[in-house]
Amino acid sequence: TGDPINEAVVVFNKDIDGSVLTTASASLTSAGADGALGTSDDFQIPVTDVRLPTLAMDSDLILRLADGEAPRTVVVDFDLSSFSGQRLPENTYSLTLNAGTPGSPTLQDTDGNLLNGSLAAGTDEVYEFEILPATGALEPNDTVALATPVSFAASGTAEFAGGFLGDG
Repeated sequence: TGDPINEAVVVFNKDIDGSVLTTASASLTSAGADGALGTSDDFQIPVTDVRLPTLAMDSDLILRLADGEAPRTVVVDFDLSSFSGQRLPENTYSLTLNAGTPGSPTLQDTDGNLLNGSLAAGTDEVYEFEILPATGALEPNDTVALATPVSFAASGTAEFAGGFLGDG
């Protein structure tokens, strides 16, 4: 769409207790100038909201979710105002969903089970990802005019073999 991506959406297998969600429920870490997570130049990107989707704020998202997924979905919003174009720059990132503790949960299901756990204990969930350039040396068909044509079967499916996405 060309719009900056300023949120992450995670769909769980159980309904989530929205009453415990706060900005402490998630964190986003940038790998810093060295491009490696877990080093001294890593920095946090501010999380501005962690919530269940609402029709008022997330109508497009709700339309894309399958029936019954909205109560199982958590939206994490980020403040990208310090970045050029309000976009995450090319780098490695780590999104951490924090379970909290039984006395102070930050992410739990509606039965009170902490993230990846039970009523007694939970564990954080970490997702590492990279922001890559839109073009690259191994991507000779980065425009519609140069794209490789794809043939679809009558069933609406296409089969690809031996290929990869991006710069490999």
